[in-house]
Amino acid sequence: DEGLAQRRRRGPHHRGAAARQHRAVLGRHLALDRVDEALAAFDEVAASAPDFADVHYNRGNALYDLGRLGEALSSYQRAIELRPGHAQAWYNRGKALADLRRRDEALASYDRAVAIRPTFAEAWSNRGVALADMGRMDEALASYDRAIAEGPWYAPAYSNRGNVLKKLYRLDEALADYTRASTLKPGYSDALYAAAQILRDSKQTDEAIARIETLMRYDPDYGAGALVDLKRTACDWNGIEALTAQCIAETREG
Repeated sequence: DEGLAQRRRRGPHHRGAAARQHRAVLGRHLALDRVDEALAAFDEVAASAPDFADVHYNRGNALYDLGRLGEALSSYQRAIELRPGHAQAWYNRGKALADLRRRDEALASYDRAVAIRPTFAEAWSNRGVALADMGRMDEALASYDRAIAEGPWYAPAYSNRGNVLKKLYRLDEALADYTRASTLKPGYSDALYAAAQILRDSKQTDEAIARIETLMRYDPDYGAGALVDLKRTACDWNGIEALTAQCIAETREG
C-alpha cells in the first residue's frame, strides 16, 4: 500500500490552468500531510475542471486515506472513465475494493492495472493477495513471482509470498521470503514477526528472539508479549521484568 509521501513521486499529468492549480494543491497539501485540506482543495479543482482525470484520482487518494472508501471508489471510477489507461487508478480502485472485501472486483481491477502496465510490481503483489484471500494459492504464488520478477526491490511481495508458503507448510521457503523482505525493508514488522513464529515452532528460539528484538528496535510497542514468551522458553531472564511491565501497561491502556 502507498502513503502520501509515496504519492509525491507519482508525477501527475498537467494540463493548462487546472493542471497548474492541481499541481500546487498536490505539492502544498500532501507535503504537509493534511489530507482533509487536500480533499477540500481537490474538490475546488474538480469543480473547475471536471474532466481532469488526475484531480479525481488524487481526490480518491485523499478519500481513501480518510477511510471514506465508497467515495474513493467513485473518484477512482471517474478518473478511469476519463482516462481508461490510468493504471494507478485501477490499482488504487482495487485496493479500496479489497478493503471492502469485494475480492472478485478487486482482482478484476488489479488485472486491468497489470494489463495496462505489465511491470507494475505493486499491482501484481496485491493481485496475489486477492487470489490468496479467495483460496487460489497456486495463482497467488504465480502473481507474487511475477511481482518479484518485475520489482525485486519490493519487500511486501516477498512477505506476501511468504504468507502463502507458510499456509502451504513450505516453511523453509517462507522463512527465506520473510528474511528477504526484512532485509529489503529493515524493521518490517509483519515479516519479522512471521519469521519469528516459524523459528519458534522449529525450536530455534534464539533466532526467534533475535527477530523480535530487531522488530522492537524499530517499533518498541510491537512484540513485547511474544518476546516475553520466547525468553521464558529459552530461560533467558535478561530484561524480562521490564518487558512484562510493558505488556501489563499496554494491556491496561487497551
